[in-house]
Amino acid sequence: MKSHRPSQGRPKFRSLFAFSLIELLVVIAIIGILAAMLLPALQRSKENARRVQCLSNLRQIGVAFLLFADENDETFPWTNNWDNYGGAAGQSDTYGGLTKPEQRPLNRYLGNPRVFRCPSDRGDSLVPEFRTAWEMSGTSYRTQWGGHSFRIHRVTGDLGDRSKKPLTLATLSRGPSNKILAGEVPFHGNRLSSDQQSVWHNYKGGRGYTMLFGDGHSEFYRFPKEMEDPAIANFFENPKDKFYPKPSFLWW
Repeated sequence: MKSHRPSQGRPKFRSLFAFSLIELLVVIAIIGILAAMLLPALQRSKENARRVQCLSNLRQIGVAFLLFADENDETFPWTNNWDNYGGAAGQSDTYGGLTKPEQRPLNRYLGNPRVFRCPSDRGDSLVPEFRTAWEMSGTSYRTQWGGHSFRIHRVTGDLGDRSKKPLTLATLSRGPSNKILAGEVPFHGNRLSSDQQSVWHNYKGGRGYTMLFGDGHSEFYRFPKEMEDPAIANFFENPKDKFYPKPSFLWW
């Protein structure tokens, strides 16, 4: 009589590819640590790319300024507000944003108004209802309009006051390399560097913005503390005033 053995099935053994719960948690923890190490580097890389784009935009705007001056008796544009020298139509007229693109003098020299849009644009802390300055004014870059303030000689003249004439190439020649022509909207000192909406590029809590200068170069400029001095926020029209813009200063 043949005996019947109970079926033993396949031998039980641990797969080489199986993980215990503890091992799985260790792997997840390592991945988390690596991600935490790599994420800041990736963010810096993205920010550097945005900054490069912003600098390129400003250089193109600089060329447009000079082309305009070349065709207009070596004089920069007249406008009726801070931001409407170029760009697209915005949603607020606080700084001239409702001006149509065809009425913005530099657009003639630039094929695309989006050159005036900074990819790092976070808006203007003095007009917080808009997410970006581009949305507000149709540009991410502000020039010096109408008067001399923050130790900056005006660039665009005031159509409403013909005594406030625009910059000329003759005046620019006194110090083109440190003459500010334009910069990211919050660069003036009344936008505090402690305000997140005024810090488009994270520079260790410092005051840094991409800026355009009179010799055509653009750079990420680290403003010293003097820019936040409330005394320079006023308008100075008398060359004898202490804070009247002078090429001998750090900027003008």
